[in-house]
Amino acid sequence: MKVNLIVLPQPYIAHPMKHQPLGILYLAAAIEQKGYEVIITDLRIGEEIPKADVYGIGARTPDYKTAVRIAIEIKVKFGKPVILGGVHCTAVPDSIDYVFDSMVLGEGELAILDILKDIENGELKKCYKRELIADIDTIPFPARHLMSYDGIVSRQLLDSGEPATSIITSRGCRAGCLFCASKLMWTQKVRYGSIQRTVIELFRIMETYNIRHFKFQDDTLTLSKKRLLALCEAIKPLKIEWMANARVDTVDVEMLSMMKEAGCSWVEFGIETASQTALNILHKGTTIERGEKAIKDAKSVGLKVKALFMIGLPGEDNNIGEQDIEFLKRTQPDRTILATFCPLPGCAIYNEPKKFGMEILTKDFDEYLTNLGLMEGEEEKGFIYTHPIMSREEMVRERGKVLEFIGGRK
Repeated sequence: MKVNLIVLPQPYIAHPMKHQPLGILYLAAAIEQKGYEVIITDLRIGEEIPKADVYGIGARTPDYKTAVRIAIEIKVKFGKPVILGGVHCTAVPDSIDYVFDSMVLGEGELAILDILKDIENGELKKCYKRELIADIDTIPFPARHLMSYDGIVSRQLLDSGEPATSIITSRGCRAGCLFCASKLMWTQKVRYGSIQRTVIELFRIMETYNIRHFKFQDDTLTLSKKRLLALCEAIKPLKIEWMANARVDTVDVEMLSMMKEAGCSWVEFGIETASQTALNILHKGTTIERGEKAIKDAKSVGLKVKALFMIGLPGEDNNIGEQDIEFLKRTQPDRTILATFCPLPGCAIYNEPKKFGMEILTKDFDEYLTNLGLMEGEEEKGFIYTHPIMSREEMVRERGKVLEFIGGRK
């Protein structure tokens, strides 16, 4: 049986190669390990979809309608089963288009093997969900060999512009942020791969692709100080350069210093907003002061800081632009990214908008984008929901203030 896994084109993203399809690569490795033939079609670089016996597509909410269109094309051209996986169908399985013969809810490596077995036996079911894999080390390394060099290595991944790729060393995040749907896939229980596994994977990538720059794609690499210090000690001899995501309430100067010594050059903090009211409503579990201290500590040891913000969050008011700007003036991060808040399916705000004084205005998932306002001509693009305090015009105005301050509009 030949299995074709599809990497979607992501036309709504200015630089699609910034996003590495690790989920697809892990899935391919699990399928290949069981003796099936696997091919990956990368639509980001214009590859044509070849004939196979079964097709798999992974989709987030903004990808969903594209996934439907691709599935229809496959059905018309090849008439073979198409399987959907990813966070979108996991969040709203009852709304998935009939063009998909089956879907995987949650983690996919075990479920996809059940699907292939049932296809062989003529017993395909509409929905599959399996228990989480307890031991991350039992999962084979991502099948990077099935993709082209350009699909794996990108100069767009890091701000330095160096050729780089992504790696993930854990699954899950124990935080309970109400705007995030990650726990649908991984739960709030964190599963760690071994330090030895990570070192081996890094070394293999370095040998194969002749690169020394990486992005650690863990939801939060800094959740366990003990593990992070051990990881830094182990990778220091590799002399790589890397960046990672961190929560402001999980870092201290000792940890940040060790990260710097081990080759970390950038750290991303999800600040989200300069409104403490909004942080509390979102169950972010942090404070404005803690965010300021984390940025100060990171810069004090020589790390560059990328601050991630959203605008239009419940709890923000029509002065949020000034609040965000004042925070940025105080902390001086090296780069700031401002997203337009979008309540994606699976997060608490999407599930119960009235609880937050909001109303979802559309179920057109092509509109569920977080990068609105960043590109030329998007200044007046609005939000997919009504805000409990701000009007649409006020949200657009406040977003414009921050974007102008950070120079974030391209």
